[in-house]
Amino acid sequence: MKNFKEYLKSLFPGSSKYITVLVVPEGSERMRTFRIKRAYIGWVFGIFAFLVAFFFSQFFVYPYFIKRISSLGGNVAQLKIVRAKMSSLEGELNDLRELKRKLAILMGLKNKSENAQEPILPLTSVFFNKETDKESIPSGLPAKGFVSTKFGDITPFFKYPHTGVDIVLPRGSFVRSTAGGRVSKVYYDPSLGNTVEIDHKNGYVSRYCHLEKALVSQGDEIIKGKIIGLSGSTGKSFGPHLHYEVLFEGTPVDPLSEGGTSVGKKGKE
Repeated sequence: MKNFKEYLKSLFPGSSKYITVLVVPEGSERMRTFRIKRAYIGWVFGIFAFLVAFFFSQFFVYPYFIKRISSLGGNVAQLKIVRAKMSSLEGELNDLRELKRKLAILMGLKNKSENAQEPILPLTSVFFNKETDKESIPSGLPAKGFVSTKFGDITPFFKYPHTGVDIVLPRGSFVRSTAGGRVSKVYYDPSLGNTVEIDHKNGYVSRYCHLEKALVSQGDEIIKGKIIGLSGSTGKSFGPHLHYEVLFEGTPVDPLSEGGTSVGKKGKE
């Protein structure tokens, strides 16, 4: 039996558990012999292959995917902007359709039965005074979210009473104007970040801060509900939120109060 095993080993030398390494130093006749287990050789090659694959992924594969993800993120942001503009244009188109319908009534293009359903209004109330006093006074909130800080609150983060309301919401959410008016300023402030200010031409000014991107320009005439920007976390901010202010003749007032309660001392956002 022993001879048979030796015979098999001679036929299949690779079946040995060891590999013999012969080392002959240059200029020496002595030869050194090392026996290494085959299992160790397998582990060494496995670790080497892992390291090669790791470095290859770090220097070639990983940067490629990061670049692709960044480009996709940019495309998503552009799609959000296009969606916001389309939504805003759709609202303006509906307003124009309503104006066209009322003008048709004034000009007698509707039949009598349709005229009887809705009284004819003076031309000034339909065309020149399209925005009523109620529509030009800021009301409601400009975005859907959780109100984390109310007007007049004093917290460890604010030195003075809070001059607006903070609305916590996902980055990239639509921010809408709370009343009609004219965009008086679009600017970046180190504290408030990207900001849009709207003059409502009646003493009221609304301010929308920490925007990711403004979608209006200075001088634009807007209506209530128009999308003016995307929420973000620019400026001094602890996370995505919208700081919303309403001022009457330069004094901050409570955006959630119909009477417009003012805060005594101007605070900081």
